[in-house]
Amino acid sequence: MKSLLSILIIEDEDEICTKFKTIIDHTEGLSIACTTNSSYEGLLLFKEYLPHIIILDLELHGGSGSGIDFLKNLNQLNLSPKPYILVTTNNSSPLTHKYIREMGCDFVMSKYESDYSEQKAVDLILTMKDVILNHQISLTPTFHSPVSESPASKKSQLHRMITSHLNQVGINPKVLGYRYLIDAIIIYIENPDSRLSAEIAKQYHKSEKSIERAMSNAINKAWEASDIEDLEKYYTARFDLLRGSPTIMEFVSYYADQIKSEMIR
Repeated sequence: MKSLLSILIIEDEDEICTKFKTIIDHTEGLSIACTTNSSYEGLLLFKEYLPHIIILDLELHGGSGSGIDFLKNLNQLNLSPKPYILVTTNNSSPLTHKYIREMGCDFVMSKYESDYSEQKAVDLILTMKDVILNHQISLTPTFHSPVSESPASKKSQLHRMITSHLNQVGINPKVLGYRYLIDAIIIYIENPDSRLSAEIAKQYHKSEKSIERAMSNAINKAWEASDIEDLEKYYTARFDLLRGSPTIMEFVSYYADQIKSEMIR
């Protein structure tokens, strides 16, 4: 399986969200990070899940804010790399279309066109999939802040850098262990002597064994499903080939070292 592209959907019509979810859930190589009908919550979800692609409804009459609000707030993050933004809209104003393109929209699909459908939007994403992935993984992911970073901003930066690495080796964002691995890498960066499973278990009110099992499953599934070329390219640490995949500590420590080296460049 190729690396997954994760998608955030900002759309105020439940029926449309359901159609997108059904199509994407049955499309190899794509996954939905989250959906929302609020441009403001969308920004928070973007910072949490850091998707490759955003499907953005321009007019959120049934939610809050607007697609323009989202684009303006996203631009203030000064991202590198930026997500691919597909706008879907009933708005036909050339001035509005020109403005949102200047604000970072990559493609506009008009819902009022006779041949528009959610499937057509997903087909466009599939056409662009390799280009989007290759572009985003070719850049070192960063948040550039014009002012001194707060602890929350630094954690968001760490989160983004880690998810970029996990996506490269095909760790599935849909599996429970994905979130635990992100937390484990952040904890290890801050304190390599921490008891990772114990800290994460306390945070999520789970048993240590369930946390470890989820993280192991996430790693094992990636090594079973991802292309061997991707794994050899993006995970260069040695591990026991007879075991088939890295242990949790091998995986976490490798990426903690990768992130720390990127942060001091």
